[in-house]
Amino acid sequence: MSSSKKNNLKSILFDVLPYVSKPSRYVGGEINSVKKKFEDVKIKIALAFPDTYEIGMSYFGFQIIYHILNGDNEILAERVYAPWVDMIKAMEKHKIPLFSLESKTPVKNFDIIGFTLQYELHYTTILKMLELAGLNVKRNKRFPEDPIIIGGGPCAFNPEPMADYFDIFLIGDGEVFFKSIVKYIGEKKLHKFTKKEILYELHNFKGVYVPELYKEKISKYFTVVPVEKNIPKKIESVIIPDLEKKYLPVKPIIPSMKIIQDRGTIEIMRGCTRGCRFCNAGFIYRPTRERDVDDVIKYTVVMMEKYGYDEISLLSLSTSDYSSLKEFMDVIINRCSDFNISFSFPSLRADAFDEEMAEFAKKVRKSGLTLAVEAATERLRRVINKNISEKGLLNSVETAFKNGWKLIKLYFMIGLPTETDEDIIEIANLVEKIIKLGKPFGKVSINLSISPFVPKPFTPFQWEKQDSIEELNRKIMLLKKNILEKKLLRYINLKWHNPQVSHLECVLGRGDRRIGDAIYISYKKGAVLEGWSEHFAYDIWEESFAENNINPEEYVSGKSTEKPLPWNHISKGLSKRFLLRELQKAYAGEYTLDCREDKCYRCGIMGVKDCSINLKRGKKKSSQITKYPNILINQKKNQNEKIRIRIYYKKDGFDKFLSHLDILKIFTRAVRQSKIKLSFTQGFNPHPKLSSCPALATGYVGMNEFIDFFIEEEPIIPVLIKNIQKQIPEGIKINSIDVIKNISESLSKSVLSADYKIGINQLFVKQETEKLNSLDGDFLLKKMYLNKNNKVIVLNDYLEDIKYFPEISEIFLRVKFLNGSTVKVEDILACIFNRDRSEFLSFTIIREKINLQ
Repeated sequence: MSSSKKNNLKSILFDVLPYVSKPSRYVGGEINSVKKKFEDVKIKIALAFPDTYEIGMSYFGFQIIYHILNGDNEILAERVYAPWVDMIKAMEKHKIPLFSLESKTPVKNFDIIGFTLQYELHYTTILKMLELAGLNVKRNKRFPEDPIIIGGGPCAFNPEPMADYFDIFLIGDGEVFFKSIVKYIGEKKLHKFTKKEILYELHNFKGVYVPELYKEKISKYFTVVPVEKNIPKKIESVIIPDLEKKYLPVKPIIPSMKIIQDRGTIEIMRGCTRGCRFCNAGFIYRPTRERDVDDVIKYTVVMMEKYGYDEISLLSLSTSDYSSLKEFMDVIINRCSDFNISFSFPSLRADAFDEEMAEFAKKVRKSGLTLAVEAATERLRRVINKNISEKGLLNSVETAFKNGWKLIKLYFMIGLPTETDEDIIEIANLVEKIIKLGKPFGKVSINLSISPFVPKPFTPFQWEKQDSIEELNRKIMLLKKNILEKKLLRYINLKWHNPQVSHLECVLGRGDRRIGDAIYISYKKGAVLEGWSEHFAYDIWEESFAENNINPEEYVSGKSTEKPLPWNHISKGLSKRFLLRELQKAYAGEYTLDCREDKCYRCGIMGVKDCSINLKRGKKKSSQITKYPNILINQKKNQNEKIRIRIYYKKDGFDKFLSHLDILKIFTRAVRQSKIKLSFTQGFNPHPKLSSCPALATGYVGMNEFIDFFIEEEPIIPVLIKNIQKQIPEGIKINSIDVIKNISESLSKSVLSADYKIGINQLFVKQETEKLNSLDGDFLLKKMYLNKNNKVIVLNDYLEDIKYFPEISEIFLRVKFLNGSTVKVEDILACIFNRDRSEFLSFTIIREKINLQ
């Protein structure tokens, strides 16, 4: 693509982004994002996540792959996320192709587009992204020069529903072979191999599934078989033997906007040998591999000190099973006291929260506590192999209450095999016991989350039926009725996953290639971003199933253990004998203990009889992390002095689309990273004390904005400026940093007004010449009104001065602040020129100065 066309796309985006929600989703330019020249590399890949930026940037695996690929000088990897519905409309209206964040290049110009398949309800969004890219969604209708479309991730373990849309699927741990596949494709393209030739050669790689080399064989049951004898009948999953340090994203992309999981993340363990019989992740991510504790500690310190994160998430399927967790806590706690860091344990066994973990959390900054109970009765926990006791759960909860937690999140499932109404009612009884436990410690509350059971591939329950939508709704109402009867609702925030969504997850998750037609029709009918409840439309799917003569009940009903399943050609290494044995034990109500603590149960995952030698555990080392001296601190500081620093900065370019809250987050992170000791608020969850200038509207340029931090150590200003500038996006430039003697925390009373200049185009000048020429002091006598939230605002009360400079086609405004509030420039212009405010959103509006008392 020529440079002029790229620049034209950026220019169009500048005009479009003011009209969409959260334009910061499309900005890019984050710290540690990688920019390379297209002409300097052999192969270019667009890494695509089929959901919005704030969802995709929360996925740690995406960061790992991005880091690995860009670590190779021959590869360029850039990111693309699904646009929100308003941006989709804007892209279609203005013919904007789907583009990468880093260089704003149309993804169609890449050699490869690699999609992460995390969730079944992303499937229609994938097709929409292909359409926006200017590609045919069906692989057999795409052109030879089009990018190769790759899919990988947990949903790739049953690739058949999306087989008509992807050129290849990668099965297993991507760290091992994704880069080698990308480089192989690049090498072949360099030597003028056709796409068809490349795809055929790729079947020789372990873990690669090429759908066009397999055909449907439908008799009584759907199966997939190779088209030639030399094509493997089974595609074996790739497994990395251990979590080496080299797989960590040592320079993770630091998001500029708030994302769903807005914290530093470190994967401490992959896989789980607890063997919960419903858990797809627990089986497809086998075997259990632990990251070396020294690597975990060092990476955590990097997240805190180098990148300024105030919360760290220890990522695994069962954090409390990490064998070096105690050692990690012992070492890291000494580094956290000055940083007010909180740690989240996203997957914590319900009976594992003890005094030691509570003490660790108390010494740092408390985060929420989430316990996955799954089933309320001992009988049903035996069925699903959730080996926890009620006593252990209650001990965990009581420990939390004693140590200051007031809110606890509990997760349960409904619709599990053999479940009865008594199991449902017992959820309410168990929650009642928990609330009673908390009463001696003050008012406590429970976030109670209910998820319907979805039978998943490669689990012992893969043959089980799913309850009907009607039955799941009945069970939810039964639980709610019991909670109401016990008068618990004032203590409980009850939420449940939509049974229609779970029903569709099951159909798509256990589907075959015939389901691909329903996915296509649903996408054509407008199904997109269905992971968001406001966009989920079950009626569209009902129509699509009917039009394709598909009976969803065929996919949610129980399966014969003697017949093939649609994913039989994919091999995780788990033996069918083992899964069937686990299914039998479920109905017998028997536990299977953790093989790391008991014995090997011959699951077959590593292709050997006993895989215990391959289970990498954390090394027991005495970890000592050097605490480096802080060169930013003036060692001659007055210990009793209270210090307020004011950072003046400019916000321009694409970063003008970052929101005020985004900017506060960016600077807070950057100042934390500088290791200056911040002043914090008091209470359960302390936050840095800060104060800022009035919020600058998203899309405005700011020439001299400012933010104040309250600190306890006097900084060396020149070094601090240089250090912070490294940790903020390129469109934000620090003008200066001052030490403010007035330590009052509030700025609202001292802000008098703000000066703006508005650049206007020649068409507007021609249309509004008369009104523009009348913009002088006399104009202020005219009354202007804005009806906002049913309150009439007299704009003249806010407008202090207005001028028009015809020689440079600019309007000057001075807008007052009254009791800390003001009005937006576009609202003033809309009233003056009697036009809709949206017409002014694409104007260049610059806040030049904030006038203080």
